[in-house]
Amino acid sequence: MKNIDELYRDVVSWIGKLILKDQIWLRDVPQEIRQSSATIYICAFRASRSGSCCKFLSDVQVLCDDIIMLYDTDTKKKAQLITLLSDTLQLSNYKGDERFETFKKNMHEKLLHELHNYEYAHGKQLRAKIRKYQAEKGVGSIP
Repeated sequence: MKNIDELYRDVVSWIGKLILKDQIWLRDVPQEIRQSSATIYICAFRASRSGSCCKFLSDVQVLCDDIIMLYDTDTKKKAQLITLLSDTLQLSNYKGDERFETFKKNMHEKLLHELHNYEYAHGKQLRAKIRKYQAEKGVGSIP
């Protein structure tokens, strides 16, 4: 007999397959389930990557709305979703598309602030790791 964690993984996997087969959209999945697993968002972004920019942006908007709903309630989950949002925006196939660029410019102010903080903090961490590596290897430094 499966325990609750195994059942949960099975449900998330099943939902992911339905999304990838375009049988359901991200917005069709209950918010509590979406927010509990980044895998569901990732499946939606993979499915929409081969579709239209509008579908992709619809899925990204669902992620944005879910982050806003978590704003004051669950900082760990919110941090995971902010990371996913940042990665999704950075790796998007739609960079340069007018709709995509407009979407990014018009994102909710709280999200823009969270993204800025995330990217600033991770930039500092990356620079520190590079400095450490360079010091260990005796190569030139970065600013």
